[in-house]
Amino acid sequence: MKHALGCHPCPPDAKGNAELHEILGMSLDELTVPPATLDLGRLVFNMRNQGPFGLCVGFGVTQAAANCARQQPGMENMADLSPLGTYVQACAIDGALHQVQDGTTVDAALRGCGVGGFLFEAEYPYRPDERDANDVPARQRGFPLHIGQTGLRRCGMRTHRIQISDLDAFTFTVKQLLANGKGVVGGWQVDQAFELWTPDQGPWDGLVGPSEGGHCVCVQDYLTGDPRITNSWSENAGDHGFWTFTWRALHKATSLWAVDFVPLAS
Repeated sequence: MKHALGCHPCPPDAKGNAELHEILGMSLDELTVPPATLDLGRLVFNMRNQGPFGLCVGFGVTQAAANCARQQPGMENMADLSPLGTYVQACAIDGALHQVQDGTTVDAALRGCGVGGFLFEAEYPYRPDERDANDVPARQRGFPLHIGQTGLRRCGMRTHRIQISDLDAFTFTVKQLLANGKGVVGGWQVDQAFELWTPDQGPWDGLVGPSEGGHCVCVQDYLTGDPRITNSWSENAGDHGFWTFTWRALHKATSLWAVDFVPLAS
């Protein structure tokens, strides 16, 4: 596979810091039927490219947070968040800061952002040409968690790990989250068939062969009724940077998280 993968399964006991009804802001009894289709492509300002390094967790988590934030009043034009900053925060928690190719876990990235906040891409840019395949440049190795507060000093993160065995209930829940302006991010096992996917093949079915790896993406919307994800392999891959899954493939996530980005009073 020509793209570096970098998502490890989250620990079985990783559960986030909120319940679903808290993230949605309503009780489960108050949920209404979500729309049949949903297009949130406008929330992706730049279809970025992680290049040959396993930073997919940083890209997936920052896009999910941006999707949530940009649907809130006054934040429609919020600048792109820093995938590198989020990735390094996660590595600091996972204890694998020097293992660029090995990636990290989604729950570590979310916990890191909860502790340190977010940086904007302009403040902490990702420049693949400055990186080495086996290390992180010295200016990035000393990244402390609190530095994230220089980007978004006043924000909160509510997260919930989605673990629903019934496919219909799972589908309804994810649709409900997206329709209510929440971010969704997760990790999957993928292989070369995923990498070579094109829209004329129909939605990706989640089947993988013996050569596979962990990959993190943001669940964007369900434009055609099937879930669509934002990948981090540039607009030249997939469907201009998007992939369409089946709901069954989405359900196969090694971990899937609901994200609520909460601006706090200054």
